[in-house]
Amino acid sequence: MFGLWHIGYFFLKVLRNIRQNLMIHLITTGSIAFSLLILGAVLCVLLNVDDLVKKWRREVSIVLFLEDNLSTSKIENLKTEISEMLEVDNILYIPKEEALKKLKTQLKNQQGILEGLETNPLPASFEIRLKPRFQNIQSIRTLAQRLKGFRGIDEVQYGEAWIERLMTGFSLIKLVTLAIFGLLFVSTVFIISNIIKLTIYARREELEIMRLVGATNLFIKCPFYIEALLQGLVGAVLAVATLFGIYCLFVSKVQMGSLSISFLPSDVILGIIGAGIGLGLFGSLVSLRRFIRT
Repeated sequence: MFGLWHIGYFFLKVLRNIRQNLMIHLITTGSIAFSLLILGAVLCVLLNVDDLVKKWRREVSIVLFLEDNLSTSKIENLKTEISEMLEVDNILYIPKEEALKKLKTQLKNQQGILEGLETNPLPASFEIRLKPRFQNIQSIRTLAQRLKGFRGIDEVQYGEAWIERLMTGFSLIKLVTLAIFGLLFVSTVFIISNIIKLTIYARREELEIMRLVGATNLFIKCPFYIEALLQGLVGAVLAVATLFGIYCLFVSKVQMGSLSISFLPSDVILGIIGAGIGLGLFGSLVSLRRFIRT
């Protein structure tokens, strides 16, 4: 449909238009870059929170406090029965003495409060880790209810309230991310389409002359599409580069201890670049459909 000559003409037209309307192009590119920077920052937070949630899920355990005076054979039988359950990845037995020793270690300089105890008040327990596919609140709750019916188990603890708050918070973050993306998409398309309308209005005489000499609507639109594509691409690259600079500065200045923060993976970066190109092209389509009818 278009030969090399046409493509060369389109790019020369685009370069000339950028030089003539540099400020408009900077505003459009900056709008795309700002929107994608906010979106990228939210995605970066979301992905790191997701990694943190997955890490916490792996560390979630169900603690079974055993009744006193259980025989060794009863404890072994109970351990074998529980370890064979589908949800259980591994099970650790913690004797009364070891439980007291761990408590003293946790208390550190406050171990004096345990002085004077004539007997060990802590019960023996099992600590259960779940398989990855069962590391969710529903599976944990269901398993805990089943374990409460086992003879020899006095109490079952798994931090139900803490887990539910964690899952609720993560769901809320996802919802906020979608809302932010929707608002940014609408506002950016609005800005781009209105800027392109101004550009078309400023060049209406030139476009009318092209139409009079036989130029097709597609021929007239192509330079605008190329401009929008370049604006989206440059805006997306600027957004990713700025976000990476902020990420490097944050990592170098803030001490996170054992918590590590990662940057956006390559597929998400490519998605942001694609979103930038899509924003530019969509804004161009919205504007051109109204001013240049096919």
